[in-house]
Amino acid sequence: MKKSLYQFTVLLTKELKQVFSSLVFSLASLFFLLGTGIPFFYFRRFQFVSDFALKEYFASFPLLSVLIFPALTMNIWADERKKETELILFALPVNDWLLVAGKFSAQLLTYLFLLLMTVPVVIFLPFQEAGTVFTTYTALFLAGFLCLSLGQFFSALFSFPAISFICSAAVLLLFNTIHLLPQLISMPGSAAALCTWFSFAWHFETASRGILDSRDLVFFIIPALMLLYANTIFLRYRRCRR
Repeated sequence: MKKSLYQFTVLLTKELKQVFSSLVFSLASLFFLLGTGIPFFYFRRFQFVSDFALKEYFASFPLLSVLIFPALTMNIWADERKKETELILFALPVNDWLLVAGKFSAQLLTYLFLLLMTVPVVIFLPFQEAGTVFTTYTALFLAGFLCLSLGQFFSALFSFPAISFICSAAVLLLFNTIHLLPQLISMPGSAAALCTWFSFAWHFETASRGILDSRDLVFFIIPALMLLYANTIFLRYRRCRR
């Protein structure tokens, strides 16, 4: 247990140094902060904001997630192949799940850092109850948990970062807009309800009202864990082929 913890710490430190020194992270951070702040303050024009200000501030998050998460994850495994350091990773006496966990944890901490950078703005938004702020940030964190696991899976699946980016962005775009499908085409009530349940927007809506439903936890956490497990299986397959 102590050995695994030490190995995980070493891997996490390596990945964090690599992430924070990359140009992609700098651009993604700038895009995230400007993407959330500029639309809100431009349309509000610094006027008196309502008690829905927190929801309005993060209204652009679904669109931002389609671009930011694929950009952050597209090089996770592709860089290892490009720099031919994948063989070094495979030669280490480290379990495959630990390699996946180390890379994923670094990305998750990076995203948490981006969320924390928005806190100073949120503090100055009036009429925000602590419960609503907590559930909103929890939903944002869980959404990032799922999006990053999806992006890391596609990064392991494809050798080219561009393909990984396109696939991740396409899937995220689908899940961010699927709730609009019943409005475009007629479908049975059960199918419309299913589209609504698979929509990120529906789960954000409940969190913005200060409610953290168990269905939200299931929606974000279970698929994310399944994707990380699939990433581990695929990594084990690549190791065996070597």
